Amino acid sequence: MVHKGLPVTKVFIIINEKTRKPAEDLVRRVMDQGCVVNMANHTVLIHRDGREIPIEDSAAPIRDGAGHVTGVVIVFHDDTERRRAQEAVRESENKLRIVTDFTYDWESWNSPDGRFLYVYRFR
Repeated sequence: MVHKGLPVTKVFIIINEKTRKPAEDLVRRVMDQGCVVNMANHTVLIHRDGREIPIEDSAAPIRDGAGHVTGVVIVFHDDTERRRAQEAVRESENKLRIVTDFTYDWESWNSPDGRFLYVYRFR
């Protein structure tokens, strides 16, 4: 499939999965600033069939011999597995929290954000 001449925002449909708004135009930003750009969290790529693929993405300038920006390379990384693993850890922490909240011969220390730092069972 050839997309010559189309803006990248028409070729790759990328949105913020929380707000559902179109993501920033990485190519335009790299061309304007001339530096590497990383996309914000909660970004999804909309597949042609409508599936949403969670991604991490970045873009970097391509420079000519004189150092002028002549193009941009974009890298997409499918973030599905990392997010699944992260959710599994959250679920495990929640289960352990329930157990320790209702078991009185346990001691646990939590960080300010709710993560378990230490768990001890009295015997």
